[in-house]
This record gives sequence, structure tokens and C-alpha cells, in this order.
Amino acid sequence: MDLDFDTFLVALYTVVDDLYREHCAPKKPRRPGKKPELSDPEVLTLLVLAQWFGNNQRRVVRYASQHWRSYFPKLLSQSATNRRGHDLRGSWCT
Repeated sequence: MDLDFDTFLVALYTVVDDLYREHCAPKKPRRPGKKPELSDPEVLTLLVLAQWFGNNQRRVVRYASQHWRSYFPKLLSQSATNRRGHDLRGSWCT
């Protein structure tokens, strides 16, 4: 059975979102300022995809910008995605 990449992307996001809500969201500290436009599960999904593509976050963000705007309409720059990723790797989500 072949799985097209769009289906894989949606399935990956669903798993990441479920795990985030169960294990991380309840422990995440509140941050001052407005709510980010790209959700934490969306950022984590991009980071997982970057690992899948050989730890190339820049490539994944660039590809997402060109091909996955319907899935990530509020996509961040590569550096902003990296900052959010570092925040999400905090000790509060273990």
C-alpha cells in the first residue's frame, strides 16, 4: 500500500497534536504577549519532518512555504521556527 505524502503529513500532525495535548500543553508555562499564529503542534510537526529529512530544518520550512501553505497558512520564517522549537524543547515537556 502506498501512502501519499499529504496523507502522511495529516496523520503525523494528528499524532503530534494528540501527544502534545496529552503530555505538554498542561505543563507549558504561560508566555506574555499575543498568542502565536502557528500552533505548537504545527511547529513540532515541522521539526519532526526536519528530522525525517535528515535534520534539515531550513529545507523543510522552505518546502512547506512553497508546497504546504494550505496546511501551514501562518508559516514562520526558518529562524522563528527554530526559536519556537527551542522553546518547545524546554524541560516542561518531558
